[in-house]
Amino acid sequence: MENLPKKFKLFFALVTASATIVLGWNIIHTDWSNIQLIHVIVFGILAIASESLPVALPKGGYVTVSYAIFLSSLILFPLGVTLTAVAISGLIIFGKVASEQPLYKRVFNASQYVLSLAAAYSAINFFDPALFQFDWKSMLHYLAAASIFMIINITILSSQSP
Repeated sequence: MENLPKKFKLFFALVTASATIVLGWNIIHTDWSNIQLIHVIVFGILAIASESLPVALPKGGYVTVSYAIFLSSLILFPLGVTLTAVAISGLIIFGKVASEQPLYKRVFNASQYVLSLAAAYSAINFFDPALFQFDWKSMLHYLAAASIFMIINITILSSQSP
């Protein structure tokens, strides 16, 4: 990481510190139970698997399908559970991706996932909806959350690239 531009290092520190604060606050303020821990484990494993099996893009780079797992977790569970599973999946990956991705990129990915999902959660809960429902109003909230997640995610990723 020492070869990276100074601006990126500062941006990295800002994103990582912000995500650490958001994650820590939500972990502390989650009502943890055995079932919540099981949710973290199950969705963490699903997210790790999807992050470890990327799909190559024709002009370079790759994408994963973890987006669906992240948003499902966001709808189904308290934010502390979701952010914990997401942070774990950003940090722990396996296979070819793990050998090609330095630790700072994993930390950055986990951090931007946490920040993007925290913003998306705000959209879902802006009007204080009940737990998962299948009605038009809830679907609009979920669509807004998905859009906000993508906008924040893309903005963070494209703001500073080493």
